[in-house]
Amino acid sequence: MLNKLFISKVRVKMLKQYLFNPGTEYHVRGLVREMKEEINAVRRELGNLEEAGILKSQKRGNKLVYSLDPSCPILNELTSMLYKDRDDIKEIMKTLRKIQVIGLAVLTKNYLTGEYPNSYDIDLLLVGDIEPEAVLHDFKKLEEKLEKSLRYSLMKKSDLEFQLKKRDVFIQNILQNDHIILKGSEKDLA
Repeated sequence: MLNKLFISKVRVKMLKQYLFNPGTEYHVRGLVREMKEEINAVRRELGNLEEAGILKSQKRGNKLVYSLDPSCPILNELTSMLYKDRDDIKEIMKTLRKIQVIGLAVLTKNYLTGEYPNSYDIDLLLVGDIEPEAVLHDFKKLEEKLEKSLRYSLMKKSDLEFQLKKRDVFIQNILQNDHIILKGSEKDLA
């Protein structure tokens, strides 16, 4: 889908390279090696992304290195779009579409990194008028496809609203870290 939206496949690869590794700086030849693309195409896209305000460049010794520009106002949206194009996340979204009572689905940073520093960390927060038995069957199938066990939490909308007012640690942890809204909108978390 993204290859149809963005004309250049090199641009898509470059965006993924930077957005999936946000603290990393690359020089032109390093990107050429990493992406296995032609140097002229890499240079052209670096220029385009810098001109768009997504990347910034600076001199490091005798090399020009490029990194994400943290002041770019659309970084979160771009990151979300690129993650949603991953095959595993497409499978999750396909399963969520089947379960119509889910009004909000939030994929957490924990799923993306595979790291769970707290015992209460989850992969997916599901909010709606959900009966656990209705979700269990579809999620078992999904876990088999992904070859991964998912940590998810089911919550009624009224419970989410209560926990938001209470500033519950569990919900605050999700809000304060990177997350991707797979269903619903960010307004549902306000």
